[in-house]
Amino acid sequence: MSEPASLLLQCPIAPSALDPFLAARAPRLGEWGDIGRLDVDFAPSELAELDLRSSTSAGGLLRQLRAGREHRADWLCAYDGAREVLTLGQVLFTAEWPGILVTLSVLRRIGAFLSGPGGDRGVILVHDLIGGRGTLAMAELFRGGSALVAPDRIPPDTGAFAGALLGPVRDAVRADGAGPLRDDLDLLMRRQAL
Repeated sequence: MSEPASLLLQCPIAPSALDPFLAARAPRLGEWGDIGRLDVDFAPSELAELDLRSSTSAGGLLRQLRAGREHRADWLCAYDGAREVLTLGQVLFTAEWPGILVTLSVLRRIGAFLSGPGGDRGVILVHDLIGGRGTLAMAELFRGGSALVAPDRIPPDTGAFAGALLGPVRDAVRADGAGPLRDDLDLLMRRQAL
């Protein structure tokens, strides 16, 4: 890949489940049985290194993503308490598959904690909002777990979904915004000692 792809997560999660999710450190990359669905080849030594990187907590990964962003406006962490829905996003996420695999491995842990009045399903997308390559990776989130979606099974409307939620972030980056449109991460992690 050349241009960075965007990252989007949206799912229902109750306030009481946020702390356990942010502290979660397992499963790691090597423990997910569906990595082969992404059709990306890595040597066993590379996968072992990525497995170690995926041992970080979910909250720790989110802090890393926010700290490592290329532009100060390129971050979205919004928790809608009334709907109990978490939305995370970054327009200039990464152009590298190792980072994508580690991030998917860590964030999809949230499936074990899904709940809320908005239903029990969510999604993680790695979608190219810049270069037009479409959705590069997708994980479906459901109550109790998650599953990677094979590239040929990704629904055609994922681009519109990603664009609707990340469009304002992209616009803020293009306008050289001074900071994120919304960043609830510190508020969500106030009880975490990560």
